[in-house]
Amino acid sequence: MPRRDVGTLILILALGTARADAAFVCPVTAPQGRNLPAGYPVNHGDGTGLAAIAFSPVVFKPGGPGCVARDGSLLMKWGWWRGVRGQLSVTGRSFEGKPGAVRVAFVPSGDIGFQPTALAFPGPGCWEVTGAVAEARVSFVVLVEKIAEGPGSRCEELFPRSALESLRVSVDPVGR
Repeated sequence: MPRRDVGTLILILALGTARADAAFVCPVTAPQGRNLPAGYPVNHGDGTGLAAIAFSPVVFKPGGPGCVARDGSLLMKWGWWRGVRGQLSVTGRSFEGKPGAVRVAFVPSGDIGFQPTALAFPGPGCWEVTGAVAEARVSFVVLVEKIAEGPGSRCEELFPRSALESLRVSVDPVGR
């Protein structure tokens, strides 16, 4: 096979791969609007006594919310509402099979009502997040995007050092 045919074949395979990735559509969970007291924003809740504030897509862009850690993790403040007593646990995984898991840091706030957290996404993509308190459980899928270098905020300006340490991320953001 002449060399230019191999190059053409490689180009065709690369284009085919790009089309396959572009065809994936993240099945973002629509907010349900249940479980929060009046005055709170839209949320993911299913009537079990736990709800998460809804953001989707989550866009890390210049001038936007959140921060980018040195390891590339994308950190965002994320609120939860506990209508039942107990400690919140949160897990997250890639909906696309990417490596890594969503990490969480908790800001102490009692055992019922509003629970602020910091979520660290390993990178852009489609992520499934699940929160649980006692028998109450809520899961949702969120699209996380990063534009250019992401937000210019320094992570240590947004999150307590203890939260950053529990997330196991370097406190110096990328390129800053």
